[in-house]
Amino acid sequence: GIVRNKSFLLEALDKLEHLKNEYRNHNFEYFLFSIMNLIEVSSFIVKSALIREETRGCNIREDFPNEDTNFNYRISLKK
Repeated sequence: GIVRNKSFLLEALDKLEHLKNEYRNHNFEYFLFSIMNLIEVSSFIVKSALIREETRGCNIREDFPNEDTNFNYRISLKK
């Protein structure tokens, strides 16, 4: 499964923010919008993984190895 931990997730979030800043000032074009949408969705996934401090199914958090019943809900993020 997917193995995660807080330090790798924060590193991923930092890299995504760097990419967002790198592409922010380019001309408006179709592929740029696609890239920016992928970066935004990826950021939401990483932020959700940071919030969910547990292991569930095949999504493994090395720093939180057990399933936690306090996380029996969906996480919704909005821009």
